[in-house]
Amino acid sequence: MLSINKYDLTVKSPIILTLVFAAGLSFLLHDPVDAVIILIIALVTILYIFMAEVVKKVFYRGINGF
Repeated sequence: MLSINKYDLTVKSPIILTLVFAAGLSFLLHDPVDAVIILIIALVTILYIFMAEVVKKVFYRGINGF
């Protein structure tokens, strides 16, 4: 069974933190459309990084066996 540690995800990624900060700042400056777009970009980035981790672990397991 493939196990992904929830702390391996992207919370500590500087790009994600920057995007969330920019979305919050955009929301505070009364521009909710930009804030939502930035949050969508952040979520897509998180999903991409998560999927890359899954593929990396599956590939590594396939090379080294079970």
